[in-house]
Amino acid sequence: MNRIRLVWSSIWHVLSDFFVTIGCSDNLSIAIFAMDSLRQLSMKFLEREELANYNFQNEFMKPFVVVMRKSSAVEIRELIIRCVSQMVLSRVNNVKSGWKSMFMVCGSTFSNICSLLVSNCIILVTMICFLGSS
Repeated sequence: MNRIRLVWSSIWHVLSDFFVTIGCSDNLSIAIFAMDSLRQLSMKFLEREELANYNFQNEFMKPFVVVMRKSSAVEIRELIIRCVSQMVLSRVNNVKSGWKSMFMVCGSTFSNICSLLVSNCIILVTMICFLGSS
C-alpha cells in the first residue's frame, strides 16, 4: 500500500479487469470471494487521503459498477450493495471521487426488478444523506 499513486494506477488497470471477470463468474463462490477481496482492498485504499484532482477512488470502485451491471446473480448484486455500503459508511469522511461509482452502483440497482436490492440501496442513500446533514 506504500507505492505511489501512479504505480497503483498502472497496477489497477490490470487488477480491475481481473476482478470484473471473476466477479461475473458463473461459479457463485468464486464471484463472492472476488467481490469480498475487492471490498477489502478498496477499504485499504479508502484509508488513504485522496489528492486533489485525482480520481483513484472512482477508479478502484469501478469494478463494483461493472459487475453490478453485468452480473445476473442477485446474490452478487446484493453483496456489492453491502460492500459499497460498508465502505462508504465506515469511511464517509475519506470518500471523494468514490461517490461517483457509489451512486452508479445505486443507479444500476434502481433499474432492477428485485425489490430487496432497491430497498437496500434506498436505505444506503438515506443513511448517506443523514450522515451528510449531521
